[in-house]
Amino acid sequence: MLEKPVRTQNVLNPDSVYSIIRPLRSGAEGLGEWAFYVMLVLGAISLLGAIGYKTFKLSHKLMSACFLVIAYHSAILIKHNTGSPKGKPTISKSMFRRP
Repeated sequence: MLEKPVRTQNVLNPDSVYSIIRPLRSGAEGLGEWAFYVMLVLGAISLLGAIGYKTFKLSHKLMSACFLVIAYHSAILIKHNTGSPKGKPTISKSMFRRP
């Protein structure tokens, strides 16, 4: 019979980039969530059209700041070491299949 493999605890190398990124994950989750909500509210305000140009311009400047926070959120929370066994991301061949 086959035996279940023993899983070892994932210990990070203190000199790796992932040891720096891991503590940032909880903050990135919260910041990204709030930035998304603020972006939705600012988008709704902009679409209403009942605001002046200066307020519209300010809302779009704030949207760019929210976008940067969401990009930070995405960069920190991306799953690293996925794909090939060497840790390099792989591209699916089905993406390049001709119809």
